[in-house]
Amino acid sequence: MPSSNDSGTAMRAVTPASSRVLRSRPMMMSETGIGASSVEESEFPTQVFSAATVRLKDPATGLWSIFWINSTRPESLREEPVVGRFSDGVGVFECEDTFRDRPIRVRYRWSDITADHARYEQSFSADAGDTWEANWISEFTRSGAGGGS
Repeated sequence: MPSSNDSGTAMRAVTPASSRVLRSRPMMMSETGIGASSVEESEFPTQVFSAATVRLKDPATGLWSIFWINSTRPESLREEPVVGRFSDGVGVFECEDTFRDRPIRVRYRWSDITADHARYEQSFSADAGDTWEANWISEFTRSGAGGGS
């Protein structure tokens, strides 16, 4: 994919569980024979922070590493990424983490992916992945597509 900074590629997401709206704008996307990467900036109008996501694909393994960087938590720059891959149109990415000083497993799941839409779900597991609790769900629609703005 060529580099992109075009505001026409912006996505709008509505998170039904919390009614929060965010705007997400790809800042750079690249896919070459040596790997792939993307950087994305997100605004949270009802929150007091912004964030960036950095995604890197290892061409040798086909695994993606997704780093979440939160403007209110500088230590997020040093946290382990979620790691995984896309298979049959669904991306699943996981890692070990802590939440409120307790060990958890984190899962990001991307599905329902089309040219103008994607669904993202973040879930936590406190029992090593036996059960999962979704805590963030976003339905992304490309700006200008399907009535989104």
